[in-house]
Amino acid sequence: MKVLQQIQADILDQGLPVSAILRKAKVLAAQLGSEDLSSWASQELDGYEDIAALPDYRILNTGTSGRWTNGYHAVNNQGVPLFRIDDEELKKILTRFNVDHGIRTVEQLANDQEGRKFILSPDVTALVNHYVSEGGYGYTSLHYSLSPHHFEQILDTVRNRLLDLILSLDKRWTIEDTPPPKEEVGRLVSVVIYNNPEGASVSMFDQRGQQVQYQFNAAGDINVESVTNVDQLSDQLSKLRSEIEVARQARAIPDDAAIEAEFHVLQATRKARADEPDKASMLDHIGKAKALLGDLAAAAGLVGALAKAAEQIGRLL
Repeated sequence: MKVLQQIQADILDQGLPVSAILRKAKVLAAQLGSEDLSSWASQELDGYEDIAALPDYRILNTGTSGRWTNGYHAVNNQGVPLFRIDDEELKKILTRFNVDHGIRTVEQLANDQEGRKFILSPDVTALVNHYVSEGGYGYTSLHYSLSPHHFEQILDTVRNRLLDLILSLDKRWTIEDTPPPKEEVGRLVSVVIYNNPEGASVSMFDQRGQQVQYQFNAAGDINVESVTNVDQLSDQLSKLRSEIEVARQARAIPDDAAIEAEFHVLQATRKARADEPDKASMLDHIGKAKALLGDLAAAAGLVGALAKAAEQIGRLL
């Protein structure tokens, strides 16, 4: 009860950093015996290793801009015209920024009035130019359009949701009572912190240790080993890209890793369908896709198929 009152007072003190409040939330989690609350507070403090575990308030809807030039004349901070891009996965990359940093870094970013540029990879810039370059103009680099306000909002949301949790606990836990059951605290964390209206346990949508219902190539139409020419290989790569999306929808693969892996398989597919397929570039993209999925046990079938694809690229080209 004392910790509840302390945290409530700390949240209302705008001069106290969120990082200090979250440390007291860990003390509260220990008193409640709540792994769900402890996990959330720890990840907020230390950063999120698994993008799939990010709460909704750490996924920012934003835009991208960059240096638009023809080599002689240039415009800085030119926004990307999304209406000219028909690749939906690329649009996701360009309009969504995942904030996985620890809360101290978020506090620093919120106080950095000059702002910090988060640069997109050269591969993404090249693909954007494929759609939007004209008259000799193109982007030399791209960055997300973020301001300190975006990070201030994250801090404010953490304060508000933690306050809502404290107030909810205060209604259920009096001095005379023992702490609420762990399952009840877990449901509160799910509803209040993670904004999950159905109130499922946090472990139901945190993929770490999650048992997902996904079977590689359930349709049985992927057979990379059987290809005899580059056209067949490109068809198999296209199927592999679709299979990555199936795995993502089944939550076997975190969204961020899936989107980036799909992007690289798409590039390899396009290179395969070119008049003169670029072997080195195809192998590079396949290698990057494998690296993104390599540590995910549920993606073992996909990683094996990508390895076979790399072998076929070496054999056919």
